Amino acid sequence: MHQFDGQLQRALQLAGAARQTARNLVSPAMSRRMFFLDFVVYPLAILACLAAAFSAGDVLATIGFIALGLGGWTLAEYLIHRFVLHHLPGVAAIHMAHHHAPRELIGTPTIFSFAAFYLLAFWPLMHVAGLRPAAAFMAGLLGGYLAYAATHYAVHHLGSGGSSVLRTLKRQHALHHHGDSDRNFGVTSGLWDWVFGTRRD
Repeated sequence: MHQFDGQLQRALQLAGAARQTARNLVSPAMSRRMFFLDFVVYPLAILACLAAAFSAGDVLATIGFIALGLGGWTLAEYLIHRFVLHHLPGVAAIHMAHHHAPRELIGTPTIFSFAAFYLLAFWPLMHVAGLRPAAAFMAGLLGGYLAYAATHYAVHHLGSGGSSVLRTLKRQHALHHHGDSDRNFGVTSGLWDWVFGTRRD
């Protein structure tokens, strides 16, 4: 009888763990510490990239690579939001959870986003162009990502504070969330929505 009671207890514990795992998968909200980790890691990474980029070499070329990275982020932001977050199975489900509960802390864990930046941008560029150009490009790219993360948080969690720019960004993003989710994919810039005909005013 005691053996049966022990097995029953173990089965109930496993069932409880399975229910919690299922809840975590269905509700992808993150802890505050995990959500805000981007705002610690990325400024440090940007500073490290800037230090490597300006350690030697042509200053104007370095500034050019930083600008290229920043501009590259605006296009990446649009493409990722439009094609990955809205159409890639699994990822799209998590993004739709954000659409349904925009004030929940739902985002990409820092370890995944940082690994993607390293593997898809920094590592290949370093092997093609060298450390300093790659570091400069990454400083711009990561700066753009950090601006996106801060802007996206602000449009969902903060008031405009009288800023006409933030008020416009909030309105454009609200149209994406509550009007037409096939429009207004840019969060920090409407440029690529305008270029690709997905802008809605």
